[in-house]
Amino acid sequence: MKKYEVQTKFIYGWENTWIDEDSNLIYFDTREQAIKELRDNVNYWNNDPNTIYKYYYNDYRVRMVR
Repeated sequence: MKKYEVQTKFIYGWENTWIDEDSNLIYFDTREQAIKELRDNVNYWNNDPNTIYKYYYNDYRVRMVR
């Protein structure tokens, strides 16, 4: 079964750093679910009145992993 992950861009390359409350990496059943999660999180972070650093969509990507 295919799984998708949201990867974050680092200087050394791309890595999945998205974790749940138990520190397990998060995987999604569909590309659409992963994209929605990415958009929801970036929008939430950027719309928080206490945010001093903005997040950019081009710092993330969705990839099929299995």
